[in-house]
Amino acid sequence: MSALPPKVEARLGEYQDGHHLFRQRFAGNDLRRTCATRMADLGIQRHVIEATLNHISGHKAGVAGTYNRSTYAAEKRAALDLWGNHIRVIVAQSEGANIHRLKRTKPIPA
Repeated sequence: MSALPPKVEARLGEYQDGHHLFRQRFAGNDLRRTCATRMADLGIQRHVIEATLNHISGHKAGVAGTYNRSTYAAEKRAALDLWGNHIRVIVAQSEGANIHRLKRTKPIPA
């Protein structure tokens, strides 16, 4: 049984048979890993990615986590907006649209 919602599972099944990038067993955590990797590729800072995924690691662990209580709400919103736009471009391109992602001129706020 998959941890993915039935609609996502059905859609992935359309690609698994003919596409070499999909493994036979695809899990929800694969989506989290892909999201984290591609967010980093888009220039989003690691601590914002971790906060978006609700992870606690070196940045918020130990003493830093004791004193830094920020939720990074604005940074997470900006990261998710950027991620959503990235996905929209991929979908539009797959449907034949002549659309390209613009290069970022300013860094994402830390």
